[in-house]
Amino acid sequence: MANSRLYRAAVEFGLDRYIIHKTFSLHKWRPTYVEDLLENPPSATETRRLPSKTLADVVEALIGAAYISGGTSKALACMSLFIPEFKWCSIEHGREVLCNEAPDDEPLPATMRPLESLIGYTFNKKSLLVEAMTHPSCNGPSIRASLDRLEFLGDAILDYIIVKALFSISSPSPLENSDLHLLRTALVNADILGFLAMEWAINQDRFDVVTTSTPTFSSTGNDANADAHTNVSITPSQTRLPLPSFLRHASPDLGLAQRAAALRHARLREAILHALWHGPHYPWALLCRLQAHKFHSDAVEALLGAVWVDSIGDDSNGDGDGMAACEAVAERIGILKLMRRLVADRVWLLHPKEELGRLSGSSEVEYIVTQQVVFSPKDGPEGEAGEAGERMFRCEVKVGGVVAGTAEGGLSREEARTRAAEDACARLKGEREGEGDGSKK
Repeated sequence: MANSRLYRAAVEFGLDRYIIHKTFSLHKWRPTYVEDLLENPPSATETRRLPSKTLADVVEALIGAAYISGGTSKALACMSLFIPEFKWCSIEHGREVLCNEAPDDEPLPATMRPLESLIGYTFNKKSLLVEAMTHPSCNGPSIRASLDRLEFLGDAILDYIIVKALFSISSPSPLENSDLHLLRTALVNADILGFLAMEWAINQDRFDVVTTSTPTFSSTGNDANADAHTNVSITPSQTRLPLPSFLRHASPDLGLAQRAAALRHARLREAILHALWHGPHYPWALLCRLQAHKFHSDAVEALLGAVWVDSIGDDSNGDGDGMAACEAVAERIGILKLMRRLVADRVWLLHPKEELGRLSGSSEVEYIVTQQVVFSPKDGPEGEAGEAGERMFRCEVKVGGVVAGTAEGGLSREEARTRAAEDACARLKGEREGEGDGSKK
């Protein structure tokens, strides 16, 4: 919902008269209660200057307060009051409509059968799982739908799960608003979802058939009459099937992108895992280097949407929101566990580019990105080999016209910018620490 519409709702209901914006003072201070404002309301003719975003935020805050007070039903009633032009149906009604649209008799393809074990959820309507794992490129007479609608729904569901979990944290104290925003950004971006999707895998048994030939000589010992005896051996092994490997598609480019991403994942996973679970800083640059494609995160979100629609009537968490099954899936993929780790260890979450903007103050920040010559196998940052024909990028970031940081060998322009910002932040903070202890010459 646009801020402009929320602002208009606030003005129409006269909420601007009740917004408390006086500077906090300890001198004879006492809290202002709703009763005080109702008994002595501000003048309707008094002119007050408030930012439009403040008024929009107040409407959102009231909807949030309604949800905390009475759950989804009260929040919907509040939304209906402020924005009456929409027909706000109950969540359960919407879910029932979506569930009824899905066929009852669509079978699960053989290639998707291990998927329910990976998810830890058995679908009542297999058609929803098939839809969630069907890329838009896969079309034909037998294809009913793609993941697009479920991904749109799952995006909102994931955001809801994360926000509710963050808001419920109260020990040792509730999270500040700035921390809530940083944590949500760190947990629901496409890069982290793509990485977790590639990590979320099931091992499937397979059997490799190996054939060898052994020459058999005739009784005369003449090699020319030798026959070949074929030996067949079967070797059991396991193959790793991550979530994106179950995605149905008909795009050669997507297949190439999957394989390239899997190779990058194999190279970077140990470093990313260490940073996520043990490092003091969130690995923005490493995740950017992974270059997880949108279909990786789309698969996670579509899957959550499918589980939510299919689990109609499930309220085992007692919250009345029907999210229990989705929360279990989010826990299984590791997103909630990661949230708890980031909060408990107070991991530094600010993106390097945003941090550099703060450190630079009023000075202008300029990123200059240039394309580099293709690396030879021995080149590349941190010993990584560049692929033949691969584009690499260099970034130089200037603060106030002075070069503050550089980065070489980025696989994308955004990775180069992020790593250059990291370099600049480290230098600027080092200079300030040097100035503070007198060690800078």
